[in-house]
Order: sequence, then C-alpha cells, then structure tokens
Amino acid sequence: MTGDISHTEGFKGNQIVAFDVPKRFVDEIDRDSLPQRKPSWWEGSNRDWNRALKVAPDQSDGPGLFGIPDNTKHGKNYFDALMNSIVPGSGRVINAS
Repeated sequence: MTGDISHTEGFKGNQIVAFDVPKRFVDEIDRDSLPQRKPSWWEGSNRDWNRALKVAPDQSDGPGLFGIPDNTKHGKNYFDALMNSIVPGSGRVINAS
C-alpha cells in the first residue's frame, strides 16, 4: 500500500484493513501487471489481450495500486501468493473518514 487512501473515497464503510508485504512481492506484481486498457504497443489480437487480462494483475488508476486476479486456471495464482506474502502481525485498521 502506498499510504494514499484517497482511492478508497466513495466506497461503503469507513475503515481499511491493511497488511504489509515484502517489496519483492510488490515488484513482482508490478512487473507482471498490464494496463486496464489495451496499449498501443500490444501486438496481439483483441482476443489475446482479453485472455492476458484474465490472468495478469492490472494496473489500477493510482500509483502502487493493482487489481489482483483471485484465481487463475493458467499461470500464477496471485491471490494465494498475496495471502502467503503478508508479514505476520502487520495487519492494521485505517480509519478512512
């Protein structure tokens, strides 16, 4: 988490549960992620792009924010990797309001 909680404004509730993960996990997600919209450099078809988006993390609208697929049939299971990367004892509640 970047520490910037402005992206949570508009969601129901007023608390965020945050956990720390090692930088190497964040770096891996960043390296594997794809933009939400197909970029001009993509050489594959629209169908290939849609398939890629189903298995890769997506780069969200803010820095350091990623959408993580909860389960993939092909490739890595990023959600399980996230759960296994949480630093024990690092969980905390952040009041967003």
